[in-house]
Amino acid sequence: MGNVVVKAFVVNAENEVLLLHRSGTDTRRPNQWDLPGGWRDKKVGENGEEIPETVFETAARECWEEAGLVVSGLREIYETSDETPHGPCTWVAVLAQVEGRPEVTLGDEHDDCAWVSPTEIPDMIEYHRYKRMAEVVIQDGLLPA
Repeated sequence: MGNVVVKAFVVNAENEVLLLHRSGTDTRRPNQWDLPGGWRDKKVGENGEEIPETVFETAARECWEEAGLVVSGLREIYETSDETPHGPCTWVAVLAQVEGRPEVTLGDEHDDCAWVSPTEIPDMIEYHRYKRMAEVVIQDGLLPA
């Protein structure tokens, strides 16, 4: 799969989705709304070999690192691949659930968060790849209503 970026549509009990606001000092897309997520990392296997995380492991790790949330019920809802200046990349969206409407604990990359209706996401996200991801996921009815 090569380079893989995983984004999580974290849905709370009120069917709101979590967006994180990137800080002004962030090197990638400062001051933009984003979904929790990031690059798939490698982990050490049973025999000491490096193996890639699954997309679910990446989503869970990123939700914890960026928002302090433990997520469950993960399932893949979108995937696309494209050539970039850094080589081929795959973007994967994962649906993740949280109990209730938990408090978010932000990491250093973000300075604010919002629980929003799914229909608000495309208007808030500027980055074209994630905006398109959100549009497809919403259009295809892949988020709880």
